[in-house]
Amino acid sequence: MSGSHLSRQLYSLIKSIGEAHSKQEEDIIITTESRLLAERLKEKSIRDNEMGEYLISAIYIELLGHDASFAHIAAINSSQSKSIGLKRLAYLACTLFLHEGSSEQILLVATLQKDLNSESKLEVGAALTTLCKVVNTFILGAVRPIVYRLLDHRDSWIRKKAVIVLHKFHTLDPSSADEIDTKMKGALCDKDPRVMAVALNYFHSVVRENPNRYKGIVKSMVVILRQVVERRLPIDYEFHRVPAPWIQMSILSILGYLGQYDKGVSEGMYEILGLVMKQADDLRMNIGYAIVYECVKTVIRIYPESGLLLLAARTISRFLQAGDKNLKYAAIAGLSLIVGVNSDYVVEHQDANIQCLEDEDETLKAKSLELLYKMTNYKNVDAIVEKFLVYLCNAPVSYTHLT
Repeated sequence: MSGSHLSRQLYSLIKSIGEAHSKQEEDIIITTESRLLAERLKEKSIRDNEMGEYLISAIYIELLGHDASFAHIAAINSSQSKSIGLKRLAYLACTLFLHEGSSEQILLVATLQKDLNSESKLEVGAALTTLCKVVNTFILGAVRPIVYRLLDHRDSWIRKKAVIVLHKFHTLDPSSADEIDTKMKGALCDKDPRVMAVALNYFHSVVRENPNRYKGIVKSMVVILRQVVERRLPIDYEFHRVPAPWIQMSILSILGYLGQYDKGVSEGMYEILGLVMKQADDLRMNIGYAIVYECVKTVIRIYPESGLLLLAARTISRFLQAGDKNLKYAAIAGLSLIVGVNSDYVVEHQDANIQCLEDEDETLKAKSLELLYKMTNYKNVDAIVEKFLVYLCNAPVSYTHLT
């Protein structure tokens, strides 16, 4: 361990704790350091770099399960520092020290308001990051108007953080959903993809709770997804030549909830789902397989369409031919989902599934047995039962009881 970037006191503390031979010895070291640190914090003139190390020591003490409440006020006061380095460190300390409902959080309000209104984007960003951690119902009213204004900030990095804070506001005050929904729909149309991406996290959360409320965003989701698969986003968002895969999967999940039991809404997404699935399947790499599996889950959840179900079954079944057992498991899991809608689309893959019973992987065998049971009908019952009997004759006694 190198201590070249640390003061002698901080390095000595970390080193001595690391070399302690017992919990009792560690407690003695920390108790002594806490007493000394409390005395140092009472000094009238403390340089920024010294205060920074004092706060780091206090954080370290609390992380080890000891009380460092004597440093809480120092952290709050240091958040007003003109040094952005010390300010960010002080804000970090406050997020760790001041627990939800703490009366000391109120002391941060004025500083947060000042920094949120700052001309420095670093100060604004630090305040927004802190706000996500410390905001509560008492602070909410004092900072909400400023955060709303920051949604139109010239810097997309700030707009992104403001959207994240807005999501936090919704969890604290669900009654403001109408106002927040309007702001979030605007963020979906932001010219910077990273702002749009964090807005998707909000909609993924609220759509699961109340899909009927958000049927109107289906067209926007389809448009965004089409832009992604047509590679209209900057190349920075590609992962192994795959355009924004996590954005794709997030939108697919949202569409699944919105289209559930709704034929009219589902019809508006059939085309794009087929396009995404075909494009992802052509990639022949893990991230593409992940998108395919998410597509299958979406196709199963929305109002059923025969062409998509057939495409989903044939696409996911190709995983069964892979040498990777994880892909085989994903294939069987996907086919099991399709069986729940219509077993006719899975029957043609019966032989490939039966072959999985000969695999050495016990988890894969169990999943294959489950799928064969679900897909059994009056047409294939004789063939499947015959395979079951052969398998059970050769399987270990403990496993036959389990099945």
